[in-house]
Amino acid sequence: MLKGEVAVPELHYGKDDCPVSVSDSFPKDVELNFEIELIEFSKIKARTTVINEAQSWENPRDLYEVKARVSAKAGDGQPLQLPTTGEPIMFTFGKSEVPKGLEMGIGTMSRGESQYLSQSPPIPSVEGIEEVHFEVDLIHFIQVRDVLGDGRLIKRRIRDDKGEFTIDFPLQDCRLRVHYKGMLNNEENRVFFYDTRVNNHGQPLEFSLGEGLVPEGFEMCVRLMLPEEISLYFTFLSFIS
Repeated sequence: MLKGEVAVPELHYGKDDCPVSVSDSFPKDVELNFEIELIEFSKIKARTTVINEAQSWENPRDLYEVKARVSAKAGDGQPLQLPTTGEPIMFTFGKSEVPKGLEMGIGTMSRGESQYLSQSPPIPSVEGIEEVHFEVDLIHFIQVRDVLGDGRLIKRRIRDDKGEFTIDFPLQDCRLRVHYKGMLNNEENRVFFYDTRVNNHGQPLEFSLGEGLVPEGFEMCVRLMLPEEISLYFTFLSFIS
């Protein structure tokens, strides 16, 4: 059928192509007429059922570093031992490091949430087992963002904030107090070239957004942060100097 189509098929119980099963006592020679309207359809994704509610609103996205515990069972409830089950797994979201169906299901979850992933085409199959189900606990994830989309400025959140997303972002002309460390990476270790807690007598840097008192790249970083958040930014020195 096509979307919006209405059809009246004729079926008999007991025929090979009849999708409805009945008890042996039901008269199977009776003709059935169904009027069916196909309202909507879409490609099936991972079917999920929430077991424990989430502790936050945010979902993992591409580049996020995810930590989850995954257990698997066959359709009859028999536990399965798979590479993704047992100890917590860590992976980068969007990098195909776990089966597609698992990643799709985890992408609908938030921190602290538990879900039951039912069998569907994206869920990985196991040879010799007709039906596989997963229980997933999303333990933690770290926000990682390609701020500009070209790899020049990567943000990795180290400590969560205490604000409301978008509402508490600093706006133009806001007065900010910021502690920061500047580091140069080489093959052996990190070299600190500036630390406000050391080089500024322990005092944070104070400035207002939009005044041009700090490099554009530095200002772009703090515009994407919330109060008490700590993030690590990877960029080129020329972009923040």
